Amino acid sequence: MLERHTCEATLLAHLDWMRQTMATLCRRHAMGHADTEDFVSWATLRLVENDYGILRQFRGECAVRTYLVVVVTRLFLDYCNA
Repeated sequence: MLERHTCEATLLAHLDWMRQTMATLCRRHAMGHADTEDFVSWATLRLVENDYGILRQFRGECAVRTYLVVVVTRLFLDYCNA
């Protein structure tokens, strides 16, 4: 598990890439621009909330980007189901 300062650094290092990944996922599912912006904001907040709880669960069993792709995909499903 990652420490808080490591999680913050990881998020900042991959933030642009994650936002592009989120936007690509939304385009694949034919979401409009406003809905895409809402999802990106919502998902980014989920990554930060609970003191980077989602990122602290990363155990290093795969690459960080692989973990983040799975996290973003799961967040997208949660967003659509809500």
